[in-house]
Amino acid sequence: MPHPVIDWHVTLTDSAGNAITAGNPLNTTSTSSGTGNISSQVVVNGVALEIQRAVVDTTVSSTIVAAVPGKKIRVLSALVVPDTNQSLQWRSGTTEIVPYFQVPVITGRFVNYWPGFFCETAVNETLNIVQALDGTVKGVIDYVLV
Repeated sequence: MPHPVIDWHVTLTDSAGNAITAGNPLNTTSTSSGTGNISSQVVVNGVALEIQRAVVDTTVSSTIVAAVPGKKIRVLSALVVPDTNQSLQWRSGTTEIVPYFQVPVITGRFVNYWPGFFCETAVNETLNIVQALDGTVKGVIDYVLV
């Protein structure tokens, strides 16, 4: 069954309808063209950052987002679903940034740390996922480069 197409636009506002920027570290604006392509931005300390999405589809420990010169990869949210009970770990290059955590089969694990973030790499390092057990892990992450 195909997924429905959803057009949406979200802007955080105060009770008077004014866009929130001052005093709020994260203001989001998101739009969809109706084709499944989503363009989103977060404003952090007055700087607009493009939210990007990476697909997780792996059977072994692997790189999810390649290193970007001069940038950190900051994960805003993640959804991972294994085909067997799994323990996963996120790494900045080879350094642990999220310790191993249990992910149940099929139900998976969703993390959403807005208005903060889930984890981030060091500058110039890849974002890697490490599997403790054999099996397939699928999902997506939303991230920004800072």
